[in-house]
Amino acid sequence: MPMTAIATATTATAIEALRTGLHAHIDAACDDAIRQLASSNTPAPAVYKQPTLADGHDSRNKNGQNLTPRGAEIIYRVFDDGGGYNRAAKMLNISQRGAKNRKAIWTSLGGLNRTKLILDIDLI
Repeated sequence: MPMTAIATATTATAIEALRTGLHAHIDAACDDAIRQLASSNTPAPAVYKQPTLADGHDSRNKNGQNLTPRGAEIIYRVFDDGGGYNRAAKMLNISQRGAKNRKAIWTSLGGLNRTKLILDIDLI
């Protein structure tokens, strides 16, 4: 066998051994990361979606003349997004006075820092 063929075979063997070692290292690192994620009971952060006009007009938002907890969360998210009384009132088909009262409640609950409810629109 010529000397170049032996050198090429030796180089190929060395590269293959290096590749195998790197694969083993990467697999071990991935397994460690998976174990750490599985052992930490930290829930994924919730993603709160901005309601659409259709979400605002949903019949589940009102119980007669009053807003349901879902309806209140929808209007609070309008305020979270910087919407005013007019936008909130139109979205939920309520009076501007009702929207103004809800904004006062939203402010007393902490405004943007309030505890948010998870709605069905967040799960889609």
